[in-house]
Amino acid sequence: MNSDTSGYAGFWQRFAAITLDGIIFVGVHVLALIVCRLLFRFLVGVNLAWLFGCAAGIIINWLYCVLLESSPKQATLGKMAVGIYVTDIHGNRLSFDRASGRFLGKSLSALIGGVGFVMAIFTQRKQGLHDMLAGSLVVRKGPPTRMQTADTIFGVVLGSAILIFGGFLLYVIPQAIGSSGFSAMDIRAKDIYVAIINANSEREPLGLGTVWPKSGKPMEDAKDIGGMTFANSSDYFTVLYDGEHYGTPEWAPYVTGFDYSTCAGAGVPPKTGGGRLTAQNNAWTIAANITDDMPDIIPVIVSRNVDPSSLIPREGDLRKQFLRPSKHTAPFGDQEFLFVRKGGSVFHLRGKHVSLYIVYNGANNEELQRIRDAFEKVEYLAP
Repeated sequence: MNSDTSGYAGFWQRFAAITLDGIIFVGVHVLALIVCRLLFRFLVGVNLAWLFGCAAGIIINWLYCVLLESSPKQATLGKMAVGIYVTDIHGNRLSFDRASGRFLGKSLSALIGGVGFVMAIFTQRKQGLHDMLAGSLVVRKGPPTRMQTADTIFGVVLGSAILIFGGFLLYVIPQAIGSSGFSAMDIRAKDIYVAIINANSEREPLGLGTVWPKSGKPMEDAKDIGGMTFANSSDYFTVLYDGEHYGTPEWAPYVTGFDYSTCAGAGVPPKTGGGRLTAQNNAWTIAANITDDMPDIIPVIVSRNVDPSSLIPREGDLRKQFLRPSKHTAPFGDQEFLFVRKGGSVFHLRGKHVSLYIVYNGANNEELQRIRDAFEKVEYLAP
């Protein structure tokens, strides 16, 4: 029991303590989000990594409040700074369980529009709703002085300003990290496209066929990729990279500037070394049967979270036709769509509802007919 008391803590002292602790809370959440996004986004995807970061921040903040308020100090760092601490209704130190109940009660005080905190102004013993639920009191050490009052006001102003700024960082930093991941995937998709185009440019004078894939059942007896057919993009990328001969004297990839790392990212884990590429390590769907006469606007390399059948424009208003997500949650879930067009431009938009009017740049009827004619031949190879 702490006997150095001189009345209940006032609302503004408590508010100052909350804002000072809020600085710590925001810092913890930002750090947890950054660490979890960096560590887990390639294993579980961006969205789950975000949830892990939020959960980690909440757990750390819970331990921060509960361990300090049930310790001999009986106060968080914010409360220590303004000279207040927490007791039960008999003036004794809180148990770990009671301190945990008080922490959970704060959620209820916040959920009702903060009324639970404001109650500390009007109640007889200056208890908030969470104090009443936990049977706790917040008391001050010694009588209030001018310096304590000034410190409290300073803490309110400074703490509020930093808390607002910290909240801004809490939003901006994860978004920036996410954007950097999206940019990396843009580059990888473009690298695949450039590798294929460069290989075709080198093969054409030699009379060799294109390295763009052709759809169909795999042909075991074909000697060159130009005569092979593929049922999925993972087998195609394996042949393109000659992954099964990687590390041997026979290794002879069909392209340069491409390896299996280009197929990973944003929640799709990378495959190291050689061997066959599997769907688990492949983020891309690729268009088969591409020919030079097809419109440049057709998507040829598509993130696997897009249902490729939704890329085919139907008759009617394109503004009412939308891309659909596939069964894959990575990369991007249902929040992002990425593809490279036959002409080489990278298209990447955020949002669940991307219309084909945007995908095909508001193409007129003649252009749309050419696109539909091309899709009579094009087949998308999923991982």
